Amino acid sequence: MGDDRVSDSVRDLVTGGLDAEDISPLVRLVFDGHTNPVVLTGTPQLQTAESTVDSSLPEDENGDENGPGERSSKAKGLQEDPSEAVMVALQSVADEQAVEILQICRSNADEIARSIQELGSMQTYATALREKIVENNDSLQEAGGSFLAKMQELRELRQVQQAITESRKAVSAGIRLLQMCAAAGHYTAENKLYRAFKLLERIRTEFFQQQEPQKENIRSNRKVEVKEPGSGKKGKSGGSTVASLGRLQPFLAARVDELTHAIEQRAIADFNNWLVSVRAEARNIGMRAVRRAAAERQREEVLGKERKILAMQLHDLTDPKAVAAMMATARGAEGATGNAAASAAPAVKLDPHVHPSAHKILASSPKDANEDLLAGVDMALMHRCVQVHKCLGRMAAFQAYYHKNRRLQLNSDLTLPLQFLETYQNFVSQIVGYFIVEDRVQRSAADMAVGVQVDAGWETAVACLKGVLEASFDNITIAPAMLALKDFMMLVCSALGQCGYHVVPITEILMNGRNKYHELLGTGVAPQVSAAVTNDRLDAVVVRSEAVARQLNEELGLPLSFQTQAEPRRLPYDLPFSEMVPALLRVVRGYIEDSISYLAGLVSPGEVLPVARQYRDRMLTKIMIETLEASVAAFSLTVPQAMRRSMQLVANAACLIEALGPLDDYTVLKGRGTSPLEKHGQRGGAHHKAHAGPGHHTAASARDITPSDSPPRNSRGARSRKPEKPEKPAAVSAAPSRGDLSGNSGLPPGSTTGSTGALAAFQAFQETCERVVVRVAAGMAGAILRTTNQLNWLPDQPPRTGTGHTPYIQDMLQFLQEALAMGKAMLPAEPYEHVARATFNYIGDAIMNLLAEDLVPAYNMFAMFRLHADLADMAAFADACDLPLLADGLAEPVQFCELMVTGRLEEILDAAKRQASYAAVDLARLVLVLEKYREVGDKASYTGHHMIGRSKQPESFLKKKTADKVGKQLRELLRDVEGY
Repeated sequence: MGDDRVSDSVRDLVTGGLDAEDISPLVRLVFDGHTNPVVLTGTPQLQTAESTVDSSLPEDENGDENGPGERSSKAKGLQEDPSEAVMVALQSVADEQAVEILQICRSNADEIARSIQELGSMQTYATALREKIVENNDSLQEAGGSFLAKMQELRELRQVQQAITESRKAVSAGIRLLQMCAAAGHYTAENKLYRAFKLLERIRTEFFQQQEPQKENIRSNRKVEVKEPGSGKKGKSGGSTVASLGRLQPFLAARVDELTHAIEQRAIADFNNWLVSVRAEARNIGMRAVRRAAAERQREEVLGKERKILAMQLHDLTDPKAVAAMMATARGAEGATGNAAASAAPAVKLDPHVHPSAHKILASSPKDANEDLLAGVDMALMHRCVQVHKCLGRMAAFQAYYHKNRRLQLNSDLTLPLQFLETYQNFVSQIVGYFIVEDRVQRSAADMAVGVQVDAGWETAVACLKGVLEASFDNITIAPAMLALKDFMMLVCSALGQCGYHVVPITEILMNGRNKYHELLGTGVAPQVSAAVTNDRLDAVVVRSEAVARQLNEELGLPLSFQTQAEPRRLPYDLPFSEMVPALLRVVRGYIEDSISYLAGLVSPGEVLPVARQYRDRMLTKIMIETLEASVAAFSLTVPQAMRRSMQLVANAACLIEALGPLDDYTVLKGRGTSPLEKHGQRGGAHHKAHAGPGHHTAASARDITPSDSPPRNSRGARSRKPEKPEKPAAVSAAPSRGDLSGNSGLPPGSTTGSTGALAAFQAFQETCERVVVRVAAGMAGAILRTTNQLNWLPDQPPRTGTGHTPYIQDMLQFLQEALAMGKAMLPAEPYEHVARATFNYIGDAIMNLLAEDLVPAYNMFAMFRLHADLADMAAFADACDLPLLADGLAEPVQFCELMVTGRLEEILDAAKRQASYAAVDLARLVLVLEKYREVGDKASYTGHHMIGRSKQPESFLKKKTADKVGKQLRELLRDVEGY
């Protein structure tokens, strides 16, 4: 029974699958049964299948085909192989269906036969119908063929008609487009390029549906209405207009491109004309810019002077209302001065000596001085070309074209002329004009992007200018030409610096040339110094008017006298210096002006004074002092009036030292841009005490002054610099006698600062001149002393009293009286004292040397008495002079005579007494003098053989033996002490 259930289940499963047309349960049964037959055996599906298989087994009419044993075996097989059970079930179902079909056919056989008969008759009717359709189709094909031919002809006619219509539209559109192109060409011919471009732009938009070709177009604030012929009647047709052009479109598009190219070429032609005009006007543009820089410099100088005057006026005001009123007036005056400077015709003119190039440029200002820098150049041509290329979208190509042509022009401008020093203004002005134009292009046409190219071009120009300036500085032989070149280049730097160009490399070249300039300046000054010294006769300057005296005293700082005058001297009177002193000072002041003129603008205002002092002191020591020393070295001691002329040299040196202070004040004033005349005017016309001698500021006091250090120099920046503190002006020497001028210069009255080089050099020169005076005096005194060889140095009688001076002493006293009187009148106090003491020292040494030399072969005590009396007369004369201790120069011969006439010669051997009473005696020279001592009455004195027995001198006189004994002991003393 279990097997039957399995077969029934399989059969139900197969039947359900066929009814549902879903065999997936069967497939699943088959495959699941193969994989796990044991499990499937107990499943409801398997049971159903087994029952289905059992029920589907065929049976004969007499019962089961197989017996129960066979069925059980089959059921067992189903349990073991589900696919076989399924096949059995399927076979059973198929057999059942076949039986059913057979039964249906048996029951409906008549109907089927009738249906087959009807189908046969229907086939006959269908064949007849098919034949009739074939016949109708042939007639229909004939009628359709003729109709198709007519339709083709009609279509061709319609195509022709459409083509004609389109052609008419194309011709109309083409005519309209050509009219617009003609209008664009007309605008191009009239140089209305923007209108032409806008018309072509409209053509592209309406006829070709193209956008604007440019991508960089900047719309104008003002709309430009472009009207073409017939534009009022016809509107835009959009895409239909584009389609209506037909085959004319490529041709007309080519014409539009040609017009666009024509616009570009017309703009390029205008730009080429602009290039030519710019090249032609560049030199004028550069000179105009330089001229404006010169006018600006002049304006600044005028305003600076006005500010100084205003500051001096405000210094004495205490009322706030008065100060405010004066400031308002000053502002109005400053505005008027600015307008005058802007018109290049201000009332105050530049100093042609300080600013040669600027003065010459302003003096030759043309009528167009007030015009724009680029007057004569139509910048609209360049701007139009830029705008056209922006609209066309070809800015990159135009920029390359612009840079290429401008660089070619720059290379041509940088071609060095053969004679640069004669044509440098034209050459440099051309370059200045080029870069001013580039600056204007960069400012007004930012789309050109010329910054990088301009920087590269400027570097090339700077390198060229540096090279040509260095070569020119090497070839220049005169300082004025170098100053003019520097001044012009400074104007160029000012003009280009206002445009933002980096001009520091050029100013550095000018700065590096300052040594060469001062060498040339010194070379030009040397002949003037030499001429002033050579042509001077060493005669004192005679003053015949007080105006001349004030000029020499106030302007040059020269003393009118070395002594303080109780009353004003009567005209005419002599000054303490000769003609060469004011001439030399004027030369030095001219050198200072030229030096500051070159340094101005190159160094900061705080550095001008130290640098100018440095070069000034170098010129004073290298040129002036050397020339003066050469003249002193060539001075002849035997010329007539040698004493007066040599003293004049000392007086000149002292006056030069005295003038160093005012000379430094002059340097300070020039360095600050103030003239000495303005300085006197600011003082309110204060009159200097011209007749008061600067006794307290003489060369003597100058030697005791220790100048302070100069203020540190501030470093210079490339672009900016912090405001500098005002410098304390320095002085080269003693404080000038004009205390008010020093105070106005920024120094407190009586204060001095500065370097010691020039002062030390002039002091050394003064000492050299003093030695010349001493040599002249020594020569004259020595000539007088040489007359003593006519005296009897072995007299037998003592000198007579009351008979007057010895003849040579009379001459000596007369000489000293004249020399000291002349020195007192001509020399300052210290040089006078120095010369007087040196002269007396020489006389004292000369007397001792006279006794030690062969000119006096021997002497006795009576000669010592006479010499002692002569020395007493000279000492009395020295004490009568106004110089204390002047007689100390005669100390050695006086002390020697005292040793001899008092008979205390042995005291020289006592160190204590020698130091106390005979310190001036030279022991070595005393030994030589003692060897010549003879007793009175010694007749063999000149032969060296002595006859002591015939001596006639008193017993109190010094014995020869004593003198020899002392001399011998002195030799031993000297041998022990000094190796004598």
